This record gives sequence, C-alpha cells and structure tokens, in this order.
Amino acid sequence: MKIATAIEKMTDFYKGNIHDIYHFLKVWAFAKNIGEAEGLDPKTQETLEMAAVVHDIVCPLCREKYGNTSGKHQEEESAPLLSLIHISEPTRLLSIS
Repeated sequence: MKIATAIEKMTDFYKGNIHDIYHFLKVWAFAKNIGEAEGLDPKTQETLEMAAVVHDIVCPLCREKYGNTSGKHQEEESAPLLSLIHISEPTRLLSIS
C-alpha cells in the first residue's frame, strides 16, 4: 500500500478528530524526514512511514472502550484495526532487519 493511500484511509478513519489527524501527520512528517536524512533504503523508508501513519490506530477505540489509551489496550486491539487498512502481519511493520 502506498503511504498516500494509508494517510487518506487514516484521515477518514479518524472521522474529523483534528487532534488525532494532526498528531499522526506530525509523527509521519518527523519519521519521513529522519528516515530520509539517515539515508534509509526505500523499503525501510516505506516501513518507517507506514508505522508512523498507523501508530495510534487503536486510540479512538481504546478511549471509547476503556477510557484510556494504555499500551496494553493498544496491543490487544491493534491487529483487527490494521486489517481494516489491509496491513497483514502487523508485527512485520516493527521488525528491524
């Protein structure tokens, strides 16, 4: 999936929550710039950017379901939501070669 498509899907997913949209875009911009400055290869750069875009995908659900966004709840709830934007094997996003 292209990063632009993921950004579009995540923007729609957040349903106008400006705070969450601004936050993930800011994190993505920082990650993109750092990766480029470090000279990452294209695949690693794409993985970094995708991880930045989806890093808080479960926060809205956790806020609603648990009243908070603790890491434990995010881990429990993330895999089903990542499948909504067609990212399989979410742990592969975080593996470092």
